[in-house]
Amino acid sequence: MYITQDLSLCVGCKACKDICPLNLFTIDEYGRCVFDDPNDMCLGLDMCTEICQNGALTVTSSQNTKTKE
Repeated sequence: MYITQDLSLCVGCKACKDICPLNLFTIDEYGRCVFDDPNDMCLGLDMCTEICQNGALTVTSSQNTKTKE
C-alpha cells in the first residue's frame, strides 16, 4: 500500500505519527507530518487516514504517490 499526502492540509497535529504502528511518519522543518516509507512497509491499515481530521492522507494501491506541497 502507498500513501498520497497533501501537506497543504496538514496542521501538524501528529495524530498520524502517533497512530502508525510502523512509525512511518517524520516531522518536517515546518512541524508537519511527512510520510516516509522508503522500504514500502506500509500495511494499508488506513489508521492514519481515518484519524486525519483534515483529509491530508489517502491510502492507495498505486505507487504513483506524490506528496503535494
